[in-house]
Amino acid sequence: MYMNKKMKLLALLLGVMVMMLGLSGCNKNSRAHVEKQFADLGKIYPTKNVEDLFKVFPEGFQIIYTHSKDSDGKDISYFINVSGNPENKRIKGIVEKKITVVNNGISDMKMLYKHNIELTKEGWKSLDKDYTLDDIVKETQFLFQKNTFNKNILSSYKIIESNYNSNISAYHIAYYLNNDLLSLNNLDISKKDEAKNFILSFTRNNESNKYIEINMSTPLSFKSETIIEKFKE
Repeated sequence: MYMNKKMKLLALLLGVMVMMLGLSGCNKNSRAHVEKQFADLGKIYPTKNVEDLFKVFPEGFQIIYTHSKDSDGKDISYFINVSGNPENKRIKGIVEKKITVVNNGISDMKMLYKHNIELTKEGWKSLDKDYTLDDIVKETQFLFQKNTFNKNILSSYKIIESNYNSNISAYHIAYYLNNDLLSLNNLDISKKDEAKNFILSFTRNNESNKYIEINMSTPLSFKSETIIEKFKE
């Protein structure tokens, strides 16, 4: 009887030790652990037709997209924020164009316009009579429409950092952009001597405000995309 109690106590202690070892071995900041959080990227990247996102997010979605490029010391930015309505399957929102000029270290940003737009099967169209789409807006493709990302592909990239932010329950990982991605996404590569600043990053929150954010940046260009698993009017 005494022996059985000793054996049970020993088994319990061993179980606790194994559990503690397992917890200590799970480093939420490690590359392996963080990349696991993005293992299902393949269900979105790539998605050629934006309306196919309704198959992934039947309750609707929101896409926030930014494209900026430095030109002669002026930063021209296009900001697109559209939502996919799960009831009528319409994808519409706004487009903004801004310019930022830096003088003596001080940034001055001006809004050039803000208009209503919609993405149809025929492409982007203006919903405002006083606005004709810029060519760059007409030709806008989201990052998920032409990029392929999955766990295997991420593991092949040269990593910069990986971490978990417990305050907002978000995972973040950053890599160096390779030549294929730079070319595919038409990013500026004129400052090749600053290759350390050619960065690809992923951020993900799986809690109440579920989203995936992808950033691609070089010294003179930037593209960002956030997909939120929630419809917003």
